[in-house]
Amino acid sequence: MRSTTSIGLSAFLLSAVSAAKSTSSSSSFQIYGYGTGIGGAQLFSSGGSTYFGDYQLANDTEAAPVVFTPSGSVWLGSPNTTVFDGSDVPDWSNYTFSVPSAGSSSHDVNFLSSSNETGNVLTTGFTFYGTFIFVTGTDGNMESLWYALPTDTDGIYKLQWNTTGDDSDDKVLLTLKKTPPSSSK
Repeated sequence: MRSTTSIGLSAFLLSAVSAAKSTSSSSSFQIYGYGTGIGGAQLFSSGGSTYFGDYQLANDTEAAPVVFTPSGSVWLGSPNTTVFDGSDVPDWSNYTFSVPSAGSSSHDVNFLSSSNETGNVLTTGFTFYGTFIFVTGTDGNMESLWYALPTDTDGIYKLQWNTTGDDSDDKVLLTLKKTPPSSSK
């Protein structure tokens, strides 16, 4: 009797864990960062570097909150055009999301246009565990090595990957989610 119960419970737990991991969602989504002093700030970009905070404080006409769309094995980012009137829409779209690969000296999380060099970056392996965002490493393990650095503009943080080798004192460890904070507009 115990072995049947144990097998049934194990099968239930395995199916629950498998259901929580969603790797092939085709729906568009946005990313929010959670960490000390960053309570669900929205990811934005100008089509290159990635940031958390209010994009309007960036003083950049190309800055916009990002809408992600999974496309095959990559995540493409485009400006959320619903926050602009028709004449102010940024020019960039469908840029590939990337993190530095293992061994890279860079920590910058970026968007790459189709003309960018993709050496020393990972453009695949992004996945969800529930609403949490991870990168599946070359060893098959899910990693969450996200962190942010404050910029010169108060309330804007630059998204980074893998603190190893980054001696900055003001790092903020992050959790990335596709769930906005309950007070988000």
